[in-house]
Amino acid sequence: MSRLSRCMQALTLLPSLIWFPPERLQSTTGDLRERGFFVEVEGSKLYYEECGNGPQAVVLVHDGVLHSAAWDDVWPEFCKHSHTIRYDRRGYGQSPAATAGYFATDDLATLLRHVRITRAAIVGSSHGGEISINFTLDHPDIVQQLVLVGAVVGGVP
Repeated sequence: MSRLSRCMQALTLLPSLIWFPPERLQSTTGDLRERGFFVEVEGSKLYYEECGNGPQAVVLVHDGVLHSAAWDDVWPEFCKHSHTIRYDRRGYGQSPAATAGYFATDDLATLLRHVRITRAAIVGSSHGGEISINFTLDHPDIVQQLVLVGAVVGGVP
């Protein structure tokens, strides 16, 4: 599949991320959320889910309002085609709030090391997009593709 085809396929999955009515805040993946895992990060732990076994790894980084269930509408489709990971950032969903300073990009790097992913497409929504941009700048060797959905851009006056 060509690079353009892959990008177009990803873009067709993203419109459902624009609006989440309140009833969508609950996970709709059945017991998937009960079968997630935790990874230890500096001073805390992160909840994550993993699915699929395609050759392309995709990491979904949620916004600053919802937790990883924000990706429920696209999760099954990504799982059909890619090795996909989504996680609850500190203080969201099943991941405890931070008790000390930390860098969200370090958490993401720790998660990827834990699941043995060395190259991935990173998809970030809103504040998750800002984290994705910063992660790409910090770890260009890991990021194959960067997809931003309404990303917040830091460092701009």
